[in-house]
Amino acid sequence: MKTKFLGKNKNLNNLPGSFKILDPIPRNAQSKNVFGLDYWNAFEFSFLNANKDPLLKVIEIVIPASSQYTVESKSLKLYLNSFYKKKFLNNADVLKKITNDLNKLTKSSVKIKACDVTVRDGYQERINSTIVSAYSHSRLARLLYKAEQELRALRYRGPFLIGHNDGAVARVAKTRAISTYNSGPAAGLVGARAVGALYGETDVISADMGG
Repeated sequence: MKTKFLGKNKNLNNLPGSFKILDPIPRNAQSKNVFGLDYWNAFEFSFLNANKDPLLKVIEIVIPASSQYTVESKSLKLYLNSFYKKKFLNNADVLKKITNDLNKLTKSSVKIKACDVTVRDGYQERINSTIVSAYSHSRLARLLYKAEQELRALRYRGPFLIGHNDGAVARVAKTRAISTYNSGPAAGLVGARAVGALYGETDVISADMGG
């Protein structure tokens, strides 16, 4: 399958919310006899309201399993992330835009609904984190995929995992840009604990000297 943007060094900054970002995947010929629904959930979807204030929503996309095409997952992610700087008058307008684009792509009738993220302490911080992650994710992903390709070219066959700021690791495809912020200090603590375990020590003091 050929993709237009996935894995390629192309700038999407001039294509906010553009249908051109989406890549279709043809269904099997027997899919028209299949009954069911494909559910896609975006838990951090952001766009700008009429005053250019960022809004954060959770959206659910439902595509019939009998559709002629489905959507390539990474292209859908890039597409939804690109809305962070696109302005709409209201919620209905942005949902109508996404619905029309996916109807056109899948050759079917797609259903979409949205709800507000629960308002609690730190709402603005979460909005900011979502916007920063959406803005920087594509660049970081290209850098990490390139690094993995270069290691594979050097015959490295081990896992290529990215450290996260919660102490966990994951593949590039499962890594969000915001998850890598301050991942170095977090990895240092995990490493200090592992070294302490080698020496049978449970009380360890580690120091992060920086670059």
